[in-house]
Amino acid sequence: MTGASAKEHRIAVVGSGPSGFYTTEALLRSGVPVTVDMFERLPVPYGLVRFGVAPDHPKLKQVTTAFDRIAAMPGFRFIGGVTIGNDLTIDELREAYDAVVLATGAELSRGARHPGRSTSGQPHGGRFRRVVQRTSAVCGSAVRSSS
Repeated sequence: MTGASAKEHRIAVVGSGPSGFYTTEALLRSGVPVTVDMFERLPVPYGLVRFGVAPDHPKLKQVTTAFDRIAAMPGFRFIGGVTIGNDLTIDELREAYDAVVLATGAELSRGARHPGRSTSGQPHGGRFRRVVQRTSAVCGSAVRSSS
């Protein structure tokens, strides 16, 4: 696909977390003429990078900088506040795009399957993340107010 006759492929990526952004980057750097529309249920991008990682995590800034760089690439468009299955169906996306990539995360937390799983004190990942975020926010504000 070279020259002016190359067809530009329209790709829908559903999900704006790490898998959605890195898939988008690979598509936009592929050398194939492509535009990518990224759909997200939330009004803002980044998925768990924005909502699942403690805000003071040292790698957070590096990841969001990388995602911002990808979002600034020609051919990229972010469409937030759209729930696939309610606002748009997969069939509607298939009709409108040459390809649809599902890069969503899990909405429900599931426990790990390992010996001792039923032991008390073994929270699911989502619950653990919320506890860490709350603890970080409380400890962080205490540290800031004491200095």
